[in-house]
Amino acid sequence: MAMMRSLLQVLFASVAVGFLGASRGGLELSRTYAKGEITHYEYVEAVKGRDNSRSGTEEYKWSMKGVRSLEVKAIDGDAVELEDIITAQSMEGSDPDDKLSEEEKEPQKYEVKTDRWHSKHVSRELETDDRSMIEQDDLDLEVIEKIQYADLYPVDEIFTQFPKEAVAPGETWKVKVEASKFRARADQELTGTLVGAEKLDGVSCNLIRISGTIKVDPDYAELAKDMGDGGKGWIERNKATGTLKIEIKAYLRATDGSIQQIKVQHLMQLRPEGSSKARYESDHTYELKRKN
Repeated sequence: MAMMRSLLQVLFASVAVGFLGASRGGLELSRTYAKGEITHYEYVEAVKGRDNSRSGTEEYKWSMKGVRSLEVKAIDGDAVELEDIITAQSMEGSDPDDKLSEEEKEPQKYEVKTDRWHSKHVSRELETDDRSMIEQDDLDLEVIEKIQYADLYPVDEIFTQFPKEAVAPGETWKVKVEASKFRARADQELTGTLVGAEKLDGVSCNLIRISGTIKVDPDYAELAKDMGDGGKGWIERNKATGTLKIEIKAYLRATDGSIQQIKVQHLMQLRPEGSSKARYESDHTYELKRKN
């Protein structure tokens, strides 16, 4: 179940659109926070994939449902501190063992430090396991999962960067995807777009889209240093490179910039490199919907 634990470590950046001066008829992408406010969400996460190797082809799928809450703990000027609590409630999949244990149903708590444009975003888990007590096979699995998702889980790293200038409907901006040994050695970019005003469930919202395709070319030599002998062998057998296509649609409340609903889709395709015969494909979606 290490995959679920790592996938649940998706820190949600609550960002949105507030009105700016009408000089250019645009909007400032920012979030209006109030100390003590708590926003509750329901989420659904689903993955379907295909893993091809020398031993054959394996197809799988799983889905998970749960709830999240974001509480504003402190505000200091533009700086904001949040507590993000994620609670998985149920899981099912093609593997009969795809069920949540009682331990995995325990809430996971995170501290998030950001600003109202979310140009600065730092998070940490408040209750972490003693990693010295984790078996090497589980540590190796964490690295493998990060390779297969390019260490880019829904929302956290790419739905946090907005320009401080006003933007008009139809205008675009660049969203940086930072270099990482799990995906590429250089920074890459996606495109953000303010689509415009829409109503969702009777709520006036502004629709944001972030999309694009990034290259996935992990630094396998560096990753091998993080793994035990078994993990290093996995890398030699399964080296692959490819692409990750990303599509995010977020409906943001016009009144205060809080999220009404968001849907993230990651389409990953990795192809063999060198003597490897591995091929990995996955379609990972994540949807969050406001409850209050």
